[in-house]
Amino acid sequence: MMAIEPRHPLIIDTLTTVLKNDIDLPSFHMNIADYDGVIYMIAGISDTMLAFTMISREIKSIGDAGGYDAIQQHLQGFPTDNSNPETLSVIIDKSQLPSSPEQRNLSVSTIAEKFSIFRTVFISGPFIQALTAAKQGTGFTAKQVNIRKGEKLYLIPGDGRVTFVFQILYKDSNDASLAKIFLQEFQDSKKQISNAPVVSFGSAPPENIRSFNPKTEGLFLSITMLRDQINNPVEQAKWISSLRQYLTYHIHSCKTYLHMRMRKRADLLYNELKQAVPEKLEEKTFKRVRATKAMKEEARIINNFRA
Repeated sequence: MMAIEPRHPLIIDTLTTVLKNDIDLPSFHMNIADYDGVIYMIAGISDTMLAFTMISREIKSIGDAGGYDAIQQHLQGFPTDNSNPETLSVIIDKSQLPSSPEQRNLSVSTIAEKFSIFRTVFISGPFIQALTAAKQGTGFTAKQVNIRKGEKLYLIPGDGRVTFVFQILYKDSNDASLAKIFLQEFQDSKKQISNAPVVSFGSAPPENIRSFNPKTEGLFLSITMLRDQINNPVEQAKWISSLRQYLTYHIHSCKTYLHMRMRKRADLLYNELKQAVPEKLEEKTFKRVRATKAMKEEARIINNFRA
């Protein structure tokens, strides 16, 4: 399966264009969409200041669990504002860019690359804290995080391990059926990969999250990582945090592939029906025959009999 690209290309193009060129920043405003209903708002607030804002209802829940710390570590030197529970803003100052063209272009490219993975870094914050605590053996408190609309993430500590429980909801029954197939592949792949994390899923909440009284809707995917399996918490957290988008992307790709095959089969059947035209029948010709005396006599007898 193909991995999801963590960078957002529109953010790279927009920031590169705005920071490299002389643009009237106070009149500049652009909105960019992302997964799970996230909106990025890039707007000028002064002649040299640019505000990069991420808008989502789950920002405070994710931020309190480690998202704010991950962004501050990732964007050191950029002022941040998280006073609003549904927004997270970062200020970019064009006047702080180098004056040399080469260094300026390099600095702009670096800034654009960092902001292109803004959401990935933010969501990976809770995972980074949990993996780091498990690796160092310091432990942490079990947490429930609103990871996306209607879905929750549970971080469960253990003895030399950490467990992530994803609640996965799909309103469409076809998406839910395909999700079960993909999740079953995750669970079965452990038999073929050595030193792989323990993966399990089911429609009932696992025992280790019963204390949170979770809703029994959807599917529950559990991933348990041991201390020996945690090598780089930051990079591993980015991959685990993108699991939900990875699953959604491949479900939609699978549906697209199935629809393409169905359309192809329908076109082939239509072409076969067009070629299945019956042969034209030869028209029969009838000749008028003059009645003989015997035929007339026979007709007279039949008419008399009927009368």
